Amino acid sequence: MNVEKLLKLVDLFLGAVILGSVCAEKDVFLTKMECRNYMPELVRNVSCNLNQTSHRTGSIDAEFILTQDVENLKGIFILTLKRGSHGTNFTTLNIDYCQILSSVEKHFIPKMVTTQLRQISNFPLQCPLKMNTRYYVKEFTINSKFIPSYMPETNFISDAHLNIKNRKAFRFLIEGRFSTRLQQKYNKS
Repeated sequence: MNVEKLLKLVDLFLGAVILGSVCAEKDVFLTKMECRNYMPELVRNVSCNLNQTSHRTGSIDAEFILTQDVENLKGIFILTLKRGSHGTNFTTLNIDYCQILSSVEKHFIPKMVTTQLRQISNFPLQCPLKMNTRYYVKEFTINSKFIPSYMPETNFISDAHLNIKNRKAFRFLIEGRFSTRLQQKYNKS
């Protein structure tokens, strides 16, 4: 093997080692949040806040109280990706929210949300949601390990509609952006 080929081989090896030590992860920055209560006679003491100081990417705090037990909680979830003023529907899911509380979802979005909610909220693992119980979510963030590597760097709108007994009850609208974070991995020997 001549010296030129050996140097190219060493260069390829070093490049692979360097690239192998850099890991691209996604960060999800939350930039805006809205919640709309369409049934104030059923859903009361509603509070929704986007907290930009508790976590570097933003976090969500929310709470509410129901005036009666709720067993039928369905709706739709829409994730729109935006580049400039152009939006593309990434996914639309018809969701039985009661079923999601009690199961482990396969689709990455409900799985990500339910996994986080089980850690930072007091939602039950099944319906009904009980009346006169203060339900809360404290410092909800998006865990980057659930974001697929193919997700582009882009802005997004997360739009969740909740219906109770086939009536529009609530809407959570969250805006943010997906951003790639390069990290250096260190091997401890």
